[in-house]
Amino acid sequence: MLECESDRVVFVGVVGSNKVKEFTMSDVLSTGFANSVEAQGALSALASNLVKVIHGTADGSYPLGGHTVSAARSTFAQTHNIPSDAVAFVNGIQVGEDHILNANESLEFIKAAGVKG
Repeated sequence: MLECESDRVVFVGVVGSNKVKEFTMSDVLSTGFANSVEAQGALSALASNLVKVIHGTADGSYPLGGHTVSAARSTFAQTHNIPSDAVAFVNGIQVGEDHILNANESLEFIKAAGVKG
């Protein structure tokens, strides 16, 4: 997965992995990968499949279209500090863990107010 934010590019492990590795844009450009035709195609495909994932102040856009809410939760549980009992909302509507995400949707995890932990 890939997230582009100003001059920062973040490569994230496959859905189900909690590994996150960051590279600066200059790191990527210096390898020549970002300038290759393959990279441009890959970036276009990723960009057309982005879902915004939000929990509190943690947010980012990731290529999660076609994946379930459950897969997104497990992928970002640690990096976005998502509690297992947080409720999932897609575009403001509560959804179940088996909901299939579509490109350009917003997935937000919310824990009920006044609940400690």
